[in-house]
Amino acid sequence: MKDMNRLASVALCLSLFVQCSGNTVGANCSVSQQDCGGNMFCNHNDGDNGKCQTCTAVDATNCPKADDRWPCCNMTYGTTLKVEYYENAQCTGTPQTAIFSSDQSCSDYFATTASSGACALGSVTNCCSFTDASVKATMDLTDTTIYANSAKVDCTDSPLISTSECNAAAANLTSLLPVFDSSICPKAGNTWTKSSCGVKSCIDAFKATTDEMIKTSVQQLEPCNIYQGYFVFRNETFLKGTLDSIASLCGITDVGYTANACIDIVRATTKVQIDCPTVCQTNIFGCKDQPERSPQSCGTAECASALTNLNRMDVSASMCPKSYASRLGLDNIQNFRFATNVYYPVQCGLNISASTTDLCVRGLEYITKFDAACPMQCTTEETSPLVDTGLPKCTATQSPYNPAQCGTAECLAVIQEGLDKASLYQSYLKTCTGDLGSIADSLPDVDAFVSQGLGYARDCKIIGNVSSDSMSDCSKGMLELMKGDVSCALSCYDEERGPQFNLPKCGAGAVNRTFDSCGTVTCKKYVDDFEKNVDTIRSNVAKCTGRLTSFATVLGTKEYTLDLVKQVRDECEVDSGKKLAGDDGESDGASIQHPLMTTAIGLALIQLFV
Repeated sequence: MKDMNRLASVALCLSLFVQCSGNTVGANCSVSQQDCGGNMFCNHNDGDNGKCQTCTAVDATNCPKADDRWPCCNMTYGTTLKVEYYENAQCTGTPQTAIFSSDQSCSDYFATTASSGACALGSVTNCCSFTDASVKATMDLTDTTIYANSAKVDCTDSPLISTSECNAAAANLTSLLPVFDSSICPKAGNTWTKSSCGVKSCIDAFKATTDEMIKTSVQQLEPCNIYQGYFVFRNETFLKGTLDSIASLCGITDVGYTANACIDIVRATTKVQIDCPTVCQTNIFGCKDQPERSPQSCGTAECASALTNLNRMDVSASMCPKSYASRLGLDNIQNFRFATNVYYPVQCGLNISASTTDLCVRGLEYITKFDAACPMQCTTEETSPLVDTGLPKCTATQSPYNPAQCGTAECLAVIQEGLDKASLYQSYLKTCTGDLGSIADSLPDVDAFVSQGLGYARDCKIIGNVSSDSMSDCSKGMLELMKGDVSCALSCYDEERGPQFNLPKCGAGAVNRTFDSCGTVTCKKYVDDFEKNVDTIRSNVAKCTGRLTSFATVLGTKEYTLDLVKQVRDECEVDSGKKLAGDDGESDGASIQHPLMTTAIGLALIQLFV
């Protein structure tokens, strides 16, 4: 829907092992598991919940092993790299920041990996352009989700766990689990694909991988429980999930180990990743100037099946260990459900009804139903569909809605559904939290929700067919005000009102209405009825609360309201004696509407909805 903060995208990690990397400072973590990674510890906050903190301030030589700082004990020194990635090659604009660790010193790191003078300085004030392919390979730091064109690097020598026991266990991992051996399950570049690893050697390796092998691997990797790169594998579910994600990418389903609820989620999300592909390379900056998916990339029966199967699972964060749930995107379960139940189906052009019981997602599903039935022709900063489908930006004279596109019976039916069920849908949206909660914030009460719907009906010129049977007195008053721009049609738009109905901009000194635009029987009937019912209309508007209370102020005294109506009478010349369009049964082009809007009231409504 328009006139609210839109969600350009929803963060949902579906590529698991390939795209989900370790925690950063401030990330949620488990105190008992100490799952933050190298050079960090999980600082106790509430029960087993904590926040990742750096070990820099911890005295590693006098470190209390009994408390939550024990991962910082007995440290050697390595490298902490703070990398600011930029979309252009000049290190300008808004960066995306990542933190990495290495067991090399800064001088060793740059001596062995960086070939650019700017990068070699190791200062965040210097820009390293990725136009040099070898530098780009260096600065990607094995993170396959980063496709930047330049970076600034801040390198510091920091405490870092590094033990011979962990090194030995890590080196032995391919012997413990042969599927990690690239000669058995080869990659295609930086990831696995069905064509690269769907081969007999890899199929046999997965079939031979048992629960006991995984358990042994976890036990032998125990010394690495705070060694970045391997610490996550000390958890059997996490290790199984990693293996299962690789198996799915390789197109392998016959494995020798058993699954659990969390592994079922891994399989279902990886299936969505494979069967609902993106149209562009998703990365830290997102897909540039286009939606991530389209009906051409994922409008298939396979994608519909993958999404339906995942949504039927009614996924929750409790189905996986906490640290793994975060990597799967389950720590923000509403975003996860919205993405799989609504966002992906809309982008892929799939007719899939939400199967979740999450009320927020149900409310958002109605909004996307409206966006489909009442399509926009273009978008502005303030007005765009809930799900990005690649609409162009509006030109200076375009309005998002074109009555020729959205003035349909289908659009009217969906708007009427929202008006009749406004209390229900508004209560659904109030359950949204986080980023999704901004929508509920923009529609704080039922009357605001109804007024929003009436605004759409006005913009699509179907407001004359709206039924007010289920409306409150406030909403009935707002309905009468909003009918004006359609019944007494504008001839142009001025700077204050902005583009509307695809009309031209008014010239210097021009009025919004002329006899040619609104000298109609419909307009005369509207202003006559408005004057006759002015007391009721004013009384209804006076009952509005919240942000709608401003309209009682706009209407002013009864005399002022009637003066505004007279202004419309004079501009449209409905009492001039001229033959009005629609007289003697002649159509005036507005037979399904009967609407008014004075300049003052119209401007107030425009300001409310934008």
